[in-house]
Amino acid sequence: MAEISDCANREALVRDVMRDAMDVQLSKIRDLVPRLHTDDPEVVHKIRVAFRRIRTLIRMVKRKLPKGATAELKDQFGEVLTHLGVVRNADVQSEIARKLGGRRADDFRKTLAGERAKSLEKCRQSLTSDFLRDLEEAVHDHIRQINGRFDKHRDRAVKKLHREISVRTKGSLLSLDDASIHSLRIDAKRLRYILELFPAFSESGWETARDQLIEVQDLIGDWRDQNFVRSQVRVDALPWGPVADRVATLLGAVELKTEPQSCDTMSEIETLIRAYFKAFNDHDLEAQLATLHDHVAHDINQGTREIGIDRFRAFKMHMDQCYREQITDLVIMINGDRGAAEFTCSGTYLATDEGLPEAKGQTYSIPAAVFFEARDGKLSRVTSYYNLQEWLDAVTK
Repeated sequence: MAEISDCANREALVRDVMRDAMDVQLSKIRDLVPRLHTDDPEVVHKIRVAFRRIRTLIRMVKRKLPKGATAELKDQFGEVLTHLGVVRNADVQSEIARKLGGRRADDFRKTLAGERAKSLEKCRQSLTSDFLRDLEEAVHDHIRQINGRFDKHRDRAVKKLHREISVRTKGSLLSLDDASIHSLRIDAKRLRYILELFPAFSESGWETARDQLIEVQDLIGDWRDQNFVRSQVRVDALPWGPVADRVATLLGAVELKTEPQSCDTMSEIETLIRAYFKAFNDHDLEAQLATLHDHVAHDINQGTREIGIDRFRAFKMHMDQCYREQITDLVIMINGDRGAAEFTCSGTYLATDEGLPEAKGQTYSIPAAVFFEARDGKLSRVTSYYNLQEWLDAVTK
């Protein structure tokens, strides 16, 4: 489970992986919400964790989301998450107070019970089927706009969190203030969530790192809860030293590799497809033609099928006169002698193409796909697809 079996999986599209991960968490929430009336502490805890994981997923792709999308999504469930936190904290802290005992502890538990009841009722009122449907639609609407390979986003998020943890633990943990200790716990928790959510994108041994991060999260969380309750009931605080020593040991042992695993072999058609797009980006027509079969079938987007390498050459020469383009976010999927490529095509409209708007140097960036077949060691079919209206909108806005 910790390793990926083939290159196609490693190049999975970020929007597809994120959509599936979001759907799992949203499904958990939908299943658990009807059980809120049971007053089971574990139901509240599981709903809260699912929302937190959704928040972690959103943070992973924040840079790729439309401007303001993160704030919009946070607004949709931020208040609910706050109320869930009040309920969960009340459950944990009430149990600590019960064990400490005494009149002040009893009074504090009564206060917690009142706050818990109010927040739980607000959760029940907020977590309606309409709310969950609107949240799901908003999440899907934003995620479907994201391009690129998922593993790059995942690795970037892991490296960022690992780096932040390393910076926080560079010196002695004994010197950290309470806010820094809390931030350290949050970073460890977010990193743990990413490992748990996407085990197929992790190197072998990820479970060990996850377990170390869970222990760090629990140690710091318990220490902070214990001392908060102790401050309320006027009992001496627990020292940070022993916890800090154990946390430092655990975090020092966390090892995470984020470099993608390399494929031992690459299929012939994948090699051809990669060479085709490299030549495209290099604007090397002859190198691109060298990947094609003499009788290549070329299906032009919203056009006809043309047969033969000479027809393809003429088509490409015309395109190069009218457009200057580059391919990015390339994802290749292979099945036998067929292949598919999904990518972003960014370009400049250089010269007016027949039947299209006037060229004025407009720039554009649109998603596109090409489907391939291979025969006799060459690409025998090239079928292109993109949304012409999306391109028209880009050059006429």
